[in-house]
Formats: sequence, C-alpha cells, structure tokens
Amino acid sequence: MISIETAKALKGLEWKPKMGDWYYFGDSAENQSLVINPSEKEVPEGIYFAPRLDQLLAEIEKRGYIWAVDVLAYNEKIQGNAVSVSKSFEWENEKEFRADSPEDAAAQALLWILKEDNHE
Repeated sequence: MISIETAKALKGLEWKPKMGDWYYFGDSAENQSLVINPSEKEVPEGIYFAPRLDQLLAEIEKRGYIWAVDVLAYNEKIQGNAVSVSKSFEWENEKEFRADSPEDAAAQALLWILKEDNHE
C-alpha cells in the first residue's frame, strides 16, 4: 500500500470507490480502511484513495504511457522494485522509478507523468 503522503499527492485523481479499495482518512498513516459499502457519492474531504498497483498502472496507460515493472535483485535478494514508463514501444526517453514496492515505484511514475502533463 502506498504511503499517506503519496496518497495525498495523488488526491486529484478521479476515484469511484469500489469494494476492496483502500483509503486513508484524516492525517495519520494509521487511519486506513477498506471500502466495504461503496456509494456513487463524491469522496469527502480528508479521504485519500490509496490505489493498488493495477489501478496505478491503468492510470499510467490512460495518460498515454506504456509501462514495465521489474524486481531488482542481487545475490538472490530483492533489492527493490522499478517501474519504467515511456511514450513509445521503442522505449525512447524511458524514465525509471525505483522504490521498495512496485506500488510506490508506480506511484512515483504517475506523479512524474502528472507533473509532465501540467508542463505541456
């Protein structure tokens, strides 16, 4: 699960709560919950969606990027995870993001994409 800070940074993403989605409420990382009874109402203030890996990767694709996930290992020990994104299948101008979990790496990639989209 991504951190509350990352969830807050992704606050602008459209989210229609579905059963099984995770979210934070309030300002503490310990205030997390699972959507049990979704409704079509707007997400209240102070609720921060914590997207899963599949949701992060789908959002990356929706914004016109392709992605690849890689587990970084050394001497049979996992050293981290990487998500690479590119606008083309030739992987020109590929950008790589590394983190302790694939969710964090994908969230970093998505935040970079959102920033890039705002600069265009």
